[in-house]
Amino acid sequence: MSDSSGDQNLKSPAPSWYWVVAILGMVWYVFGVMQYMASHSATTESLMAQGMAAEQASVMLSLPWWMDFSFGIGVFAGLLGSLCLLLRKQMALPFFAASVIFSVILLTGHFTPRIFAVLAIGQVVILIVVITIAIALFMFTRRCITRGWLS
Repeated sequence: MSDSSGDQNLKSPAPSWYWVVAILGMVWYVFGVMQYMASHSATTESLMAQGMAAEQASVMLSLPWWMDFSFGIGVFAGLLGSLCLLLRKQMALPFFAASVIFSVILLTGHFTPRIFAVLAIGQVVILIVVITIAIALFMFTRRCITRGWLS
């Protein structure tokens, strides 16, 4: 008899800590999407109110289109990957792969001389943390697939 819940391909139940990781991943990427959306309504004044110098705010508001595109794809792919984890779907893996790839592309943009000179190491450290979390979720998803927790 077929299970109508959609979980018939799962080999084993996921442990409780799986749900903690999946929920934390979702919260992380919701925060990332909020940051991305806020970057589209930011002004020099709003960035300066957050502690940026005028030159830093100017650079943040004039980043190349491909950096903005990479930021958006990275966070939305991660959000979809997190949703797939919550739904226990293997489709999370390519979404997390895309999140890693586009986060790395975004990081490379911060090494251009004009951007790095103004934003310096702080922004690079933040992006390295972002990439580390994206890689961790990618690796976690791979392990979940091999353990049969995702269909």
